[in-house]
Amino acid sequence: MIAVAAIDRSGNLAGFSSYGATTVDIGAPGVSIFSSTSSSNSSYGSFGGTSMATPHVAGVAALLRSLYPGASISELRTRVLSTAVPLASLNGRVATGGMVNAGEAMDVAADGILELAVAAPTLRGGEPGTLAIRVSDLAPVTGATVTAGFTGQPTTAFLDNGLAPDTSAADGVYTATLTAPEEGATVTLEVTASAPGKGNAQQDFELPLLIPPANDDFADRVALGPGTTTTGGTNRAATAETGEPRQPTVAGGKSVWWSWSPADQLETATISTNGSDFDTTLAVYTGTALSGLTLIAATDDSGGRQSSVTFTPVSGQE
Repeated sequence: MIAVAAIDRSGNLAGFSSYGATTVDIGAPGVSIFSSTSSSNSSYGSFGGTSMATPHVAGVAALLRSLYPGASISELRTRVLSTAVPLASLNGRVATGGMVNAGEAMDVAADGILELAVAAPTLRGGEPGTLAIRVSDLAPVTGATVTAGFTGQPTTAFLDNGLAPDTSAADGVYTATLTAPEEGATVTLEVTASAPGKGNAQQDFELPLLIPPANDDFADRVALGPGTTTTGGTNRAATAETGEPRQPTVAGGKSVWWSWSPADQLETATISTNGSDFDTTLAVYTGTALSGLTLIAATDDSGGRQSSVTFTPVSGQE
């Protein structure tokens, strides 16, 4: 995928255009573009929009495919993005800082310098994740030696042999499974690569890291003390344990756990997620082990997105 911003004939970013230093790749003309219309076989008009800019880049990609029919998607993308013409209006606003250039994209050649790119899943703290490192010099580079590791951890060899976790042999994508650090909002992956006839490459990639909530697992449930009437938390990055019940059945599988034991015998008790800023489900069980829970009540929505259940608790029972 290549995301395209729109510029005018003076090279200025169009006022209507999206932009983003890490989310939009390159700019292309998208203001007052003369184009055919559907009114007739000879009707034309001038239009503006990123929907006018994007076809310029698609056209360059098509031109490159006609000149280099054996080129991979990676090579086509590299040709388009590595030859962008710098524009002050796009500096810091799109990843390349420039606009598409068809002529340069056709003429660019391998320079012996390795380019690295990392594809990673959403990394969860303390859990293994499969990472893929793409090595290229215009075209994918095979036969490279690639090692990587998170800062402060030992490095691991990344392989391009088609054996799990690698999905395809000799495609220039080197893969390994690493266990993410247990703390932090981000983590740095340090990558080193070398290949015959190429210069060595070393690059750091900062990747987002999700830390599961402290009460993600049943064994780590948060105990609510006597007199507690409210508590808070999040299920962001939470998981479902093996054998964990899913009640109600529409629950999304990202559970967090609390425990409560009434000190006195009560006629009824109500537990609700009123005040939550996201859609919730709620289930109440008795028991002290995940494998031996007994469902007392469960609900999805009880007015809006919040959930509420009322039940008869037993004094001293968790």
